[in-house]
Amino acid sequence: MTSKNMCISIRFRLKTFISVFIVLVFISCWIMTGQSRWFKISLVEVFSDSKYKLSNGKDSYKIGKWVAKGILDKKMFDVLTMISSGTSQIYINENMVVKTAVNKYSNGQEYRGTSSYFSAKDYNIGNNWIPTSLEASNVSIFTNFVNDGRTAVDERAPPITLPNGVMSYFTVNNTIFLRPAFWSLVLLTDISESCQKWLCFVHQRLLWEIDEHIGLSSNNKSSISSILPHMKRWIQKMNKWECPPILSFFECVFLIHKQYPEPCGKLTHQIIKDWLYDLSSVGYQEPRRQTRRNYTKPNVYFTPRLNNFNQTSTVLFTHKFNSIRKLCKRYPSKFVEYDKKIELKVCDNVVLLIVFNKPFYDNIPKLQLTYSTVFSRIVYCGSNMPAFNKSSKSFSENVTFIAINDIGAGSYNYICMAKVMEINFKVDGYLFIGDDTLLNTRQLDAYPLNKPMIVGLDPFRRSWKSHKWPNWNKNWGRSAFLSAWKELEDIANKSLEFSQRFTYFTNNLYNNSGFNDGLQTSAVDFFYIPSKYQNDFIFYFNLFFKHKVYLEIAVATIISGVIPKSDIILSRGKYLWSVKDRQNYEQFYNNELLYLHPVKFNREFKSDKGLKFFCEIYFPYQFYG
Repeated sequence: MTSKNMCISIRFRLKTFISVFIVLVFISCWIMTGQSRWFKISLVEVFSDSKYKLSNGKDSYKIGKWVAKGILDKKMFDVLTMISSGTSQIYINENMVVKTAVNKYSNGQEYRGTSSYFSAKDYNIGNNWIPTSLEASNVSIFTNFVNDGRTAVDERAPPITLPNGVMSYFTVNNTIFLRPAFWSLVLLTDISESCQKWLCFVHQRLLWEIDEHIGLSSNNKSSISSILPHMKRWIQKMNKWECPPILSFFECVFLIHKQYPEPCGKLTHQIIKDWLYDLSSVGYQEPRRQTRRNYTKPNVYFTPRLNNFNQTSTVLFTHKFNSIRKLCKRYPSKFVEYDKKIELKVCDNVVLLIVFNKPFYDNIPKLQLTYSTVFSRIVYCGSNMPAFNKSSKSFSENVTFIAINDIGAGSYNYICMAKVMEINFKVDGYLFIGDDTLLNTRQLDAYPLNKPMIVGLDPFRRSWKSHKWPNWNKNWGRSAFLSAWKELEDIANKSLEFSQRFTYFTNNLYNNSGFNDGLQTSAVDFFYIPSKYQNDFIFYFNLFFKHKVYLEIAVATIISGVIPKSDIILSRGKYLWSVKDRQNYEQFYNNELLYLHPVKFNREFKSDKGLKFFCEIYFPYQFYG
């Protein structure tokens, strides 16, 4: 994938791909909170974000006797030195020191499955849906899950966090610890595998007492450990364990190690006691116990996709291609034999978001068939999870679906874009279309990834009390916009940091609209946002949704506020406004258009006229050009 264009071309002969190719993709640790800076220390295997003087050890530390006996790693002294200097994160690498970025604005998904153990295998291709939520978590330990050498892992999958009651096995190596979790950095030497796993589960249980959690992403440094019977018993034991409310957090840490010395040995609780004492002596503040959160039902079904679309998708593409050939069996002349050279446009680093204003989820298989040969990551969004669950029972493949309440029959469906951005796919951008928008995927490679696209920009003024455009006069129009604007001004008055951000926003709006009280409107059945802007769009989309600002006002205004007009691309598409034009949409389609709206997929796939259009015009151009 080039950095300039949205899609690249892949030429191949279908008949040459008769085997499944599994490519192992290794992913660096994904960080979900903290300060966004780069750090590197080359003298020791641990590093942090603060300047400190390395120490060879201090006799005054109580852990000194355990280090002298070879029970604790001598790097514990350096850890204490870092903590005393005020470091906010510590990374322990088993082989070498690497650079790591900590981004406080990153998000992820929170697991909502029924299992009490989360395995990296759940991110393998071909598995069932992973029920998750977009609810925010406090994450203080970031570790890596890996592919197991037998199946592929989705390299662009978002990070996932584990709620109370769910655990996963990880080691301290290749794991980043933030300050709330420094107490868990007990580096035992010559530790048995059983003890290592036991400590992992004990420390995860203790994290729940302070409402902290672990975040997982993918890496190639360690192997997946399957859940074994004794591990299940340990997790059950940890889920049943309770720390008396009267005890402080450190007292809970000491208590659990004293009550359950196995399988690490009876000395463990004394080592922990000395470690906690030394932590306090260097100024580490004991975390406060927190009330556990109540967890909501899943609102996302996430499906991992291909890890390397260019190389591993050919077998699946052949399957999809055959399905389209079967659909178009009455039009065989347009679909040649397998030795026909096909040029496939691949958009591997863009998420395609398809939004439903109404729960017509039976359309999903048609949309999936149409677009999944090009987009490896498609997310569907709507307002009715029960209806999706009912429709999805007949789907031949799993898809990713986000349920959001109160999107007003599509009037506020831009919130779907905010939520798919919050999932935090590792991609370059997000492409939004309605479920009745026909996308010409072959034209996408003509557009750059680093600039937003929108249908158009029509300037408005906040001072206009009424307008011939009816939506401006409704509750979701001017009054909702003014309410959102007032909150933005209030935030700017209270925060110097946001004040500067909001000044940039208002200056862009002025320059883009031509009015000092300007805003923008646009049809929004199609728009594209580069991921480099996603933090701004997450914030503004959520705030405008809170005030129920109409989508054609919210999307255009936010794009014009965040991005200078010179960087905004007005896309080339076609809207059909009259009933007659919509009934004869095929007459308006041409290969130069980027999209056509509206086209009702479910209806057209069932009609002779619709099949003739898709099989003789649309599909052949997508595959053969």
